[in-house]
Amino acid sequence: MKASTSLQGRVISTVFCCTCLIGSVPAMAGLIGTTAILDPYYQETPEGEIWRLDEPLTAVVTEEIEFPCLNCLVDGFVEASIDVGDDYFESVFAGRARVGPGYKNFLELSFEASPPIEILSAELDPVTTLDVSPSNISIAGNKLIIDVSHGPLYDPGTILRINLSTQTVPEPSALLLIAVITPFCTYGFYRRNRR
Repeated sequence: MKASTSLQGRVISTVFCCTCLIGSVPAMAGLIGTTAILDPYYQETPEGEIWRLDEPLTAVVTEEIEFPCLNCLVDGFVEASIDVGDDYFESVFAGRARVGPGYKNFLELSFEASPPIEILSAELDPVTTLDVSPSNISIAGNKLIIDVSHGPLYDPGTILRINLSTQTVPEPSALLLIAVITPFCTYGFYRRNRR
């Protein structure tokens, strides 16, 4: 009876340790269900005033278009919509004009979720017709940053599509749990192998 109880204890502790480890490993994640935070940034000249929204625009990422009419939400903004899918960002332009050229003209889009996510890569999709290059796109943690300071022209139907890959970021509490549990599991396996 004692041997099976010991075996049961080992099996339970092994399953518990594996569950803790698997639960803390970063996993591929999509953007559906996250909160998208749109925060444009504009500065006409190096000495010029920095323009930002008083409050960034927010929307929960769903199958629908998150920001259907940017110029309806922000006076003076481009005629475009922004749609975020599980693994992409897409902006479709409606009017005919030029994105405001300037010293700095960035569109920052960050994603909040629980557990937090991190953008691993951002690549231009071949359907993109807006005059941007891979050097105009950068990522930083949960942020996608698009630089349109060169003032690209757009017509109705012009598309900017960026394919994204993301992963969840382990919560600090999960990492702490691993740090505490691992020595106990290691000691248990060590004792078993000494017998």
